[in-house]
Amino acid sequence: MQVAILAGGVAARMRPLSDRLPKSLFPVAGRAFLDHQLERIARLGGTRVVLCLGHRAAEVSEYLARHPPGIPVTVSDEGDARLGTAGALRLAAERGLLQPELLVTYGDSFLAAPFAPLLAAHRRAGVEVTMSVLRNDDRWDRSNCVVEAGAVVCYAQSSPGAARPAGMRWIDYGLLALDRALLERLVVPVGGLGLSQELARLAASGALAAHEVSERFYEIGSWSGLAELSAHLERSP
Repeated sequence: MQVAILAGGVAARMRPLSDRLPKSLFPVAGRAFLDHQLERIARLGGTRVVLCLGHRAAEVSEYLARHPPGIPVTVSDEGDARLGTAGALRLAAERGLLQPELLVTYGDSFLAAPFAPLLAAHRRAGVEVTMSVLRNDDRWDRSNCVVEAGAVVCYAQSSPGAARPAGMRWIDYGLLALDRALLERLVVPVGGLGLSQELARLAASGALAAHEVSERFYEIGSWSGLAELSAHLERSP
């Protein structure tokens, strides 16, 4: 089961740490976050990884060369192109690195839900993208999904205090199942294309299936998230 990790961002919210390290190499419980993430992906059912890099890609590649992971990892480096998350996946598809069916996660996500149920749900749904969602009610982070009858019918990122659609109780869990064919049709404009934009479009058109999970997620995209995950892994390595 192939997993693509989107890890090309600059992690601006994590300065000054991100000024000296790419996010994948942030220290978490005594190790680089990437080590924890790759081990968890293998445990959840992943068999190979495509690591989509951009910002400070050389440092991550050098780290992998010095610390070979226990799962095969292929790097897709967008260089200075800054294609956005959807654009990075499109580039990996163009390079022939992606299988016809794959899972996608983010470079700051540490998950617990197994992969096989998501993939099975995706095949049953008969659409090109299935999003894992967690009933969140703003508990772990700001909820951003409305789910009805097995589909994400609204997906929108909003700032605290902004009005949101009624029923926005679920959150994007940070794990998608998708068909490569969708990526091959994407047109990436100058300035890049974010995956969140494409997901919002699919939700609005009724083409984004939902797979509900119950396990909580962890993340290192915020200082509180980094501290929480570190504490979690120190308790339960």
